[in-house]
Amino acid sequence: MKKLLSLSVILLVALFCNLTNAQTIRYVKVTGTGTQDGSSWANAAPGTSLQTIISNSAFGDQVWVAKGKYLPTFEYDGTGDAYKTFRLKEGVKVYGGFAGTETKISQRANFGFGQTNATTLSGDHLGNDDWDNGFTIMLSSMSDNSRCVVNTNYISPSLTNNCVLDGFVISGGRSTGIGGGLFISAAPYAQNPIISNCTIRNNYASSYGAGIYMASTTGGINNCVIENNYSSHQGGGFYGYTPFFYDNIVRNNTASYGGGVFATAGASLKIQNCIIENNTASSQGGGIYTGNSSNLVYIIGNTISANTSTQGAGIYAQMLLQIKNNTIYDNVATDKGAGILTYNSNCEITNNTIYNNLCNGDGGGILIFNYAPFLTNNTITNNYSDNDNNAVGSGGGVFIFSGANGYFKNNLIANNYIGSGTTTPNDFTASTTAMVDNGYNLVEHSTGYTWIGTGSITGEQASLNIDAALSGDQPQNIALHTGSVAIDAGGTGTNSTVNVPLFDQRGLARNGNTDIGAYEFNGIPNMSPTNNVLFVTPNGAGTKDGSSWSNAFDGAKFFNNVSKLAFAIANLSSGNQIWVAKGTYIPTDGTDRTISFVLKDGVSLYGGFAGNENSLEQRNIDENPTILSGDIGTPLNILDNSYTIVYCNTTSSNSTIIDGFTIEKGRSNGTLTSERQGGGMWLGNNSAFTIKNCTIHTNYADLLGGGVVANAACEFINCYIYSNYSNSNGGGIVVSKSNVRNCTFAANIANGGLGGAIMSNAATNIVFENNTFINNVAENRGGALYLAYSTNSAYQIVTNNTFFDNLSGSNGGAIYITDVAAVITNNTIVRNACSKNVEFGTNIGGGVSVSTTTTRIPLFKNNHYYPTKK
Repeated sequence: MKKLLSLSVILLVALFCNLTNAQTIRYVKVTGTGTQDGSSWANAAPGTSLQTIISNSAFGDQVWVAKGKYLPTFEYDGTGDAYKTFRLKEGVKVYGGFAGTETKISQRANFGFGQTNATTLSGDHLGNDDWDNGFTIMLSSMSDNSRCVVNTNYISPSLTNNCVLDGFVISGGRSTGIGGGLFISAAPYAQNPIISNCTIRNNYASSYGAGIYMASTTGGINNCVIENNYSSHQGGGFYGYTPFFYDNIVRNNTASYGGGVFATAGASLKIQNCIIENNTASSQGGGIYTGNSSNLVYIIGNTISANTSTQGAGIYAQMLLQIKNNTIYDNVATDKGAGILTYNSNCEITNNTIYNNLCNGDGGGILIFNYAPFLTNNTITNNYSDNDNNAVGSGGGVFIFSGANGYFKNNLIANNYIGSGTTTPNDFTASTTAMVDNGYNLVEHSTGYTWIGTGSITGEQASLNIDAALSGDQPQNIALHTGSVAIDAGGTGTNSTVNVPLFDQRGLARNGNTDIGAYEFNGIPNMSPTNNVLFVTPNGAGTKDGSSWSNAFDGAKFFNNVSKLAFAIANLSSGNQIWVAKGTYIPTDGTDRTISFVLKDGVSLYGGFAGNENSLEQRNIDENPTILSGDIGTPLNILDNSYTIVYCNTTSSNSTIIDGFTIEKGRSNGTLTSERQGGGMWLGNNSAFTIKNCTIHTNYADLLGGGVVANAACEFINCYIYSNYSNSNGGGIVVSKSNVRNCTFAANIANGGLGGAIMSNAATNIVFENNTFINNVAENRGGALYLAYSTNSAYQIVTNNTFFDNLSGSNGGAIYITDVAAVITNNTIVRNACSKNVEFGTNIGGGVSVSTTTTRIPLFKNNHYYPTKK
């Protein structure tokens, strides 16, 4: 193993110093605490003063608001509860979602609607809103409510991106006009704040934007949930425009037009990487409605599903649009255009998968009404027209009305039908001959138009091959099968202003001959293990089938954006081993941070090979580092690294081994709780692997386990775990059932939490044996080891370990024990310390500290204690 690294004294001092910041942080709790001057959590201002705190803050200040419900007090444009609202201020950032003890914004957790730390800005003054018993009762129950929960109208100086609202639930607005939840205006003063990590729900507007009304040229909405809002006219969830509408979930909203989103005339709107689902419009645009405007609207990389309306259930398009890289499926229109309806729109529709949309009239997948959109490399399949079987409706895949036309290139339109439950094919119907076949389209059955463009495939040929063309297993990923006539049958370059995209829907490069449709096929890698061993090097060799080192599988290359090493793990059967030679392997060549190396029961991985060995014993792991790295995206930029490098949440056994790898540079700082744990490894409740001879370092997690979260009965043997960082608990690893033997833990940090090296929350008996802990740090308790329990009968044995130079900010410089049956024997505990930290109280137990409330006294025997640090 590598030599131990000592943690710099400068780092230790810096961790516990209170650095002077330019801004002031003001603290608010529902009932207030202490002096209630807002200077700290201990002296938090009461909720009734929240508006005063915001208004009195200076540019650069922050306001931190703890969990609970807060009512607006600022009266705008009238008197009484209906006119009370919250007002933001330029340069002031307002954060919710705190439990009320945090020292960093990143420590917030569980602050969505219904969660423990939900912080709600509510317009429901009487607390009697009823959204469960129909519209009439709902509206009547909101008679006392504020017209708008957060209102920015006439704020001066105008709000810019320096104004932030983050981490709140915003509900109970009842607008008699526009903007029930948030009203962000453009005139007379342009307002451009950033709204992040909020849940906007249960708001009403009689006209526009029940959840959010926003007219912003530089502001943005990101990482928000917009749900259960109701507009009697337009924009149930969102109405307006903003250049940044990213990573939001828009669901279960209702309006006449634009149930989820209504894009109006004004500046450009960009909707990207959002989930827009289960929204309803009684007229048009169940998911998205784009009004008539000369400004370009971008709809890119979204999932748009299960929305309903009369027309244009997924998207109703009526302006300049770029619809690209979306998955549009399971939308239902009672009249026309279930997936997309374009009306007077010269839009670009590129690289979309349009699947299983249903309408009673024409155009199950797409309906084109007037003008001439450009369609390129789309996959349009398994859509239905005339779903009510009344013999009115055609164009299961695409329908073009008389007077409209379009430009088509490289599209796959197949397996679409007319009539519910039927197998009557009806892929394409045109009431005009004006449209342009730019070539290389695959259309199985066409009515009213003859495809004559170069390379286009129709009729009998498509019928013979179309079943093999579509996998159909997941609507988000309609893959081409081996042998599909669509493979390499597309056209490249530009003709008649139709540009072929350089990448497919998943971001995979369209190298060489382009495939027809949204999916670019890569041949399935061939693997031929010898004696149940697959040989892997970064670039492969020979036939690259993995049968030997001379024919090594190319594990650092990629198949459909996923590491071929990850592909091998997933596709080999139980009982096989993968021998991996030195080099660096990353999970994906794309930017999807959720992709990991997913372990499989019965498939063992061994690293540390030079690439010529015949046995495991011949390896020299230190000289041949085999690295599983989270450094995807931009090299050396940690901000876009994988959330978790190695992952498993399926049943496995200790006979499955991971041996001889370096696991580094994971960064678990996502939005979901699952994306904030286990930067290096995350092993679920039944994932009982053996991890041997591994080095796990330089990983990060917001919540738990900078290096590893192991919720199952794993075995950690002879591992070196160092320089991992958790912004809460378990800097090195978090375990509940795992034994740890002969490992070294160095320079791991639990910043703000428990267990610098290990946090153990025992659900069964655990053994820590023959380990070395050096220079680990916990800002709270247990500089090296924090012992707790989740099952009363569990006990923990700590034996023959060495604890040296570990540090805690509160109790237990080396070990902290809280109400757990522990046996502490034959350990050497040297120069550990705890440092006074005013946030957590007095410092107790430089070496070992036992909770004063414990009911089970630990057993100490034959331990050697040496002086703590001075």
